[in-house]
Amino acid sequence: MGGYGPKIPITVSAEDGFSLLDSIRETVKQNIKMLLLTVPGERTMMPNFGVGLKTYLFEQNTEQLREEISSKINEQMKTYLPFVKIISVDYSDIDSMDTDLNKLRVAIKYRINNAKAADMLILEP
Repeated sequence: MGGYGPKIPITVSAEDGFSLLDSIRETVKQNIKMLLLTVPGERTMMPNFGVGLKTYLFEQNTEQLREEISSKINEQMKTYLPFVKIISVDYSDIDSMDTDLNKLRVAIKYRINNAKAADMLILEP
């Protein structure tokens, strides 16, 4: 059975050798996650690739920080994933009533242009 690429983290599959991504939607979601988590300079031959969310780990959760992160996300998506249209980047509490200002949840709603599919990626601590 074919797939679009390996699932990360890489795991062994009895059917394909390695677990594979089964759809465009799943592949794009993984690509966005990798873009958000990769620190600029970390990827070989692509020194500007990545948002580097972990570099903001000990920053104060302020409106200015959120604007900076949103700007970087939009810039990186336009450069490296131009076929994905960001609908919104949200930092509010997503599913809980947790008001801890030391946590930063990032929810990105996006649309895959050619597939005419929409999805959401949530990264939280």
